[in-house]
Formats: sequence, structure tokens, C-alpha cells
Amino acid sequence: MVEAKWLACTDPFPMLKCLRGKVGQRKLRLFACACCRRIWRLLVDERSRRAVEIAEQYAAEPTIQGTLQTAFQAADNAFADLRMYGAGYGYAATAARLTASVNFRKAANHCISIAELVTFAAADNDPRIRSSPLGYEGFRSEEKEVQCSFLRDIFGPLAFREVSIDSSWLAWNDGTVLRLAEAIYEGRSLLDGLLDATRVGVLADAFKDAGCADPVLLEHLRGPGPHVRGCWAVDLLKGRE
Repeated sequence: MVEAKWLACTDPFPMLKCLRGKVGQRKLRLFACACCRRIWRLLVDERSRRAVEIAEQYAAEPTIQGTLQTAFQAADNAFADLRMYGAGYGYAATAARLTASVNFRKAANHCISIAELVTFAAADNDPRIRSSPLGYEGFRSEEKEVQCSFLRDIFGPLAFREVSIDSSWLAWNDGTVLRLAEAIYEGRSLLDGLLDATRVGVLADAFKDAGCADPVLLEHLRGPGPHVRGCWAVDLLKGRE
């Protein structure tokens, strides 16, 4: 896949296939978490929600693997208990379970499954479908486009070329840029997991004031998003892969 196709793609599956062997597990797991946050209302069992939350924590702190294993087992039990609630809830519970999987070695394949499960869950349980001209396939297409936006936010151009950070930008004004980045992560929505677009825009202004003139970096931060945990531009300045 070339970069132009990546930027225009409306199906996450070829994008995930493109990432195989090019990126680490952390960002792929954060993509899975962002997808699950999209169907938070369908994760009706607290064990499923906790599994996603722990998976997010594990992406930042891999030392909590034992906690992740416990969360995965609890999510597995939740899936077994929730199958009677209907297919959509089962899809959602399975997506949460896979997101917390300790065996995430084939991460891109995992994420393809999770993205598909989330798409099915969202389409099966949206009451608007009954009165919408979009219909079931329309809602599936809509969900896929959002997932593509998540992939572009998390991986950006990094699968195709390098973007570097000048250390002087980070040191500017007593570390203002880094402090803003930390505040953005801490101030994200606890339900949908989205980063505050206004704060991300402020970060872009700080970058520019610090001397950054990289149009790709600045345009991404000033763009409409959605921005999620793992945003490539925020991660880059924090030194995260």
C-alpha cells in the first residue's frame, strides 16, 4: 500500500495488513482499545470494560502482564455469561476479550478480528438502522471509516517515512510542549477515550512557537481528528513507539 492509498482508505483491513511486521504491539493494542471504546455502551459487563482499561494501562506499563492475564480471564468469563443477550453483545464482549489477550504476537491479525467484531456489534445494535436509509451495510461502512481514522491518527505517516523531533522543541519554555502532551493524555474522555481536540490544537501552537515548522506534524495536530491514545504526533514527542 502506498501512502496516498493509506490516506484515502475507507476499510481498516488492508491498512492493518499493510502494518504487519512494520509496527509494534503497543500501538496496535491501542487501536483495538479505541475500537472497543466506540461500543462502550454494548460492553454491559464491567469485566469486559475493565479488560479494555487494563489493556490501555498495559500499553503504557508492560510490567502489569499478570494483571492483564487476570483481566483477560475475567473478560473470557463475561463473554461466556453474555452470549444469551444477543449477537451484538457477544461481538462486543469478544472484542474486549481479544483486546486484553496476553498472546498478542500476531497483533495485526488480532486487530483485524477486533475491528470486524466491533463493526458487527455497532451495526447490530444501533436503533437508528430501522429508520435510516443507510441500512445495516451503511452503518458498517460508517464504522469502518472511523476505524481508518483511528489508524491514521495512531500510525500517521510513520509506516512510510520518518518524522523526527528536535530536542530544542521539547526544552522550549521549560518543557511546555511535554507538559501539554501529558495533560492531553490525562484529560482524555473516560468513555470514548478521545483526546480533547482543543488541547491538541493548543499543542500544535506550542510546537510552532518552539520552532517546529514540519507541516505534516502541525497539520495533524490541527486537524479535526479524532485523536486517541497512541496518537502518533503526541507519542513522537513523548518518545513512545
